[in-house]
Amino acid sequence: MPAKPDRRLTIRFTPEEYAEIAAKAGSQPVSSFLRETVLCDAASRRKSRTPAPIKDHGALAQVLALLGTHALTTTFKSAARAAENGTFVPDELTEASIATGLDALQELKSVLMRALGVTER
Repeated sequence: MPAKPDRRLTIRFTPEEYAEIAAKAGSQPVSSFLRETVLCDAASRRKSRTPAPIKDHGALAQVLALLGTHALTTTFKSAARAAENGTFVPDELTEASIATGLDALQELKSVLMRALGVTER
């Protein structure tokens, strides 16, 4: 927790005033625009939140598609369903299905690492 908690300031504008401020702010959030306008240098010292480092949106979409349709997902879902119903038999998990699952996880990891722009070790 920060030494001094952030303070909130509420201010009301007429629709015309707000429209003028929003127009001056452009694509920048109004709160950031006002902070920079009023505080100048102090605003630049404030830590900004950075978005997640997605390097390849296509690869990320591929990961999400794989997660939703991959045989591994189906296997986990059916195992969970069997466990809920009390019909789960551990012997049904063969070495082949475990190996298939591990291969699928490795594929998902590779694609996700590419999406994030991280080099695999």
